[in-house]
Order: sequence, then C-alpha cells, then structure tokens
Amino acid sequence: MEHNNKEIMPKEITQSCWPFELDTVHAHAWQDGVFTKKECDKIIEYAKKKNLTKARVGPKLSLQKKIRDNSIFWIHANNETQWIYERVVHSVISLNNQYFKFDIYGLIESLQFTNYKAPGQNYTKHVDRSHNIKIRKLSVSVQLSDPSEYEGGELLLHHYEKPDIASKKQGTLCIFPS
Repeated sequence: MEHNNKEIMPKEITQSCWPFELDTVHAHAWQDGVFTKKECDKIIEYAKKKNLTKARVGPKLSLQKKIRDNSIFWIHANNETQWIYERVVHSVISLNNQYFKFDIYGLIESLQFTNYKAPGQNYTKHVDRSHNIKIRKLSVSVQLSDPSEYEGGELLLHHYEKPDIASKKQGTLCIFPS
C-alpha cells in the first residue's frame, strides 16, 4: 500500500513550550497532636517490648553503620495496633489531599518504629525510594519521644540548600514526598 507523505507529516510546530501546570506539591506537611503524650508512650512501650533488630539499608538489606545506625521494629496491623494505623492513615489521607494530591491507595508496608541511642546513632541523608522496589510516594515520620528528654535527633528535610527541620513536638506527624 502506498502512502502520500504529505498526509502523514505533522503540521509545522509553531511553539517549543507547552502550557504545563505549575508544580504545587509541597516539600512537606505536618499535623500536630496526632497522638497524645500518653499514646506516644504507649507506642514506645509496645515496640520496645518486642525484639528490636539492627536497621538495614539498600535492596540487599545490608548492615551499613556509616549510613544507618539504629534499631527498628515493624509494627504490623493487628487488633492491638489498629488504633495506631487508623490515626496515621486518617492524617496521611487528610494531609495528602491538602498538600500533595498524590494518587494513593494504602500503605505498602507496616509502620517502622525506629530507636536511636545516644551518643552517635543516626540515619544519614538519604532518599526513601530506590529502583526496583515497591513505589513509595509519601514518607511519614511521627515524633513519639518527648523532645525535652534528649538532644539532637532532628529530622532534616533536604529540599533546598539549607534543610528544613521537622517539628520535634511530641505526637506530631510529618509527611513528605519520598
């Protein structure tokens, strides 16, 4: 079959810019008072009674103390922890709708309780995503500890030259694009 090239050739392009929408995704958002002091203490007590393990990083889940030196416990959804999930999910949906507008449909993993011991334990600058793993659109951090009981431990959000420092107010949930 023969084609007339004039029929399938596109018309001349007269502009090199298309009217894309502005990026209105916020760098981070937070909600104070997601958990009370008593509830934060209850979550800490629950997790610390469990078997904390050394945190691992990367697709091969290796121990790399220069990158991450702390202990974790995965808080899985069950009858005892359902109230935690309900509170976190409610806040995440609300903040997402208000600040990010990502198409989200649920949590892809259990909640991670992280325990840092002074002096020196940390998790260095990193991105909460990687190639060839489940897509994580939003990351969530909840300040469980009373900030008057420790020094340091800031959650630094590197969006610009100088990082934003997340609130250390007990019970505050911070959310940011992964």
